[in-house]
Amino acid sequence: MAKTEFLVIPVFLVILASTVFASASTIYFSNTYSNGGWSQVGSSVTIDSLFFPGVVKFNNEMGGGGVTQNRMVHHLPSPLPLNWTADFDYEFTASNIPAAYPFALTSTSADPELQGPSGSDILVYHGDNSDVLHLRVQSVTVVNDFPGLYTGIPISPNKMYFVQLERTPTKLKLSVFSDSARTKQIPGSPITAPISTSDLTDLNFIQHSGSRSSGPARTLTAQVDNTKIFVAGTNQILFSDHYSGPLWTQVGTSITLNSLNFPGVTKFNNVAGGGGVDESRVLKHISSSLPSTWTADFGYKFTSSNIPAFIIFSLTPGTSDPQSQKSSNQITIEHGDGVNQLFEEYYPAGIASTGIPISPNKQYYIQLEKTPAQLKLSVFSDSARTIHVAGSPVVLDITGTNFNNLNYVQHDGCRDCGPARTLTAQIDNMNIFAP
Repeated sequence: MAKTEFLVIPVFLVILASTVFASASTIYFSNTYSNGGWSQVGSSVTIDSLFFPGVVKFNNEMGGGGVTQNRMVHHLPSPLPLNWTADFDYEFTASNIPAAYPFALTSTSADPELQGPSGSDILVYHGDNSDVLHLRVQSVTVVNDFPGLYTGIPISPNKMYFVQLERTPTKLKLSVFSDSARTKQIPGSPITAPISTSDLTDLNFIQHSGSRSSGPARTLTAQVDNTKIFVAGTNQILFSDHYSGPLWTQVGTSITLNSLNFPGVTKFNNVAGGGGVDESRVLKHISSSLPSTWTADFGYKFTSSNIPAFIIFSLTPGTSDPQSQKSSNQITIEHGDGVNQLFEEYYPAGIASTGIPISPNKQYYIQLEKTPAQLKLSVFSDSARTIHVAGSPVVLDITGTNFNNLNYVQHDGCRDCGPARTLTAQIDNMNIFAP
């Protein structure tokens, strides 16, 4: 049986019941899918998921066998200067012949092990083979481990460590402390690495990463929290993240937000039906209850499909797959069934509207309006939402229903469809608001 994979993608969201939208409306959800700058690669390193909130989680992360990457990556506002300090908290609960990079600074957004002959990086390395932290430094084509590949600062499971990496023009120093004030060094700490002023001047990205080149027998379950990069003795903060901001949780790997390859959108990347097993979706909690009357807007474009049947927008009461919540209140917009059209449907009644035909490679502007008595789905050809496409709008009578417990937004594939059903599409600029 295929394994369901849980991923997380953090974003900057506005979910404020007091925010004024278009000078006359209250925003309940707003997202441009820029994800706060974080991009997810792979499945087993996540940030602030519904399942592991408030941390970077290495969830039984395994070596990639030379192929698979598991990492989070964020572009820094500017290259780091010659003097800086990086602090983060670190705790691991289990490992097996570990080889992973809880903290990495790299010159490009590529995997830390794939920076290329002109790339640079500094890696805080958990391993190799044992539970130690050491430094790996790549400057152009030279890679060195300090104090060595198999030596470092010993650490133990189920203990919180407070890590500090300091850079001066001529030295790197890695310290591991037992206290949050970073005054009590643990045995073996600190370690240092000599560098020159011309080294490591192009560090543009921060990453939390597994080891692509290691075999899958190497595993790590751990967490990182409270990362800050700053210039000591000043108020200058170069980067800071407590990993507890608004977030999306990703299930599976074929629907992503702000990925390195598809930035700034929710991407259905040739998503296929799950055969009754595999889930592909992203979901986000709505922190303010929706009123009885509201409107949802988003942009939608698809480039290819095959007998599509996908739930591109769903409001659900719980976190499980929308197809597991059909006996509960739910409102969906679906692309299908079997043809390129959009229709609305609501549960538990399972009543659907007629479809609005759409074509590939055209930008559409979707609007779903709910009142106590009806759902109205409109598809427009213009961003001002004034020009309906043919067949728009469609309306469903929902008199007597009560959708007062819709707590999550989801963009979903089709778990219960066969794998011959596919869709490549993207969503952007989501807003849910009320008059």
